[in-house]
Amino acid sequence: MSYPSIADHGLIGDVQTAALVAADGTIDSFCCPRFDSPRVFASLLDDRKGGRFALAPVTDLAPWARERDARLTFTKMLTYANHLGVYSEEIDAAVRLDQRLDHPSGSTIVREGRARRG
Repeated sequence: MSYPSIADHGLIGDVQTAALVAADGTIDSFCCPRFDSPRVFASLLDDRKGGRFALAPVTDLAPWARERDARLTFTKMLTYANHLGVYSEEIDAAVRLDQRLDHPSGSTIVREGRARRG
């Protein structure tokens, strides 16, 4: 089991609840609709059974190609206001994922992905 450090997470929230977002854009912890509600995603507590909300690219690369190309991949977190952006770039693609909690509609997670290249 692999547990990312809490320092490797960003926080999105509204006045009712919050979600912890890992550097790769995965939502690892989220209680809804309030802070004291049961967790919807809890992979920080149990990597196998806790659940997470992840968006990841589908790749046809062979394992050796993934290892070779791993050094050419980077992810950067962008924080502003009540949004958290994750920018990820690989050899043949670049993606921006913006995330926020939307309080007026009932603590809804809003995720907007944009392909920048590829």
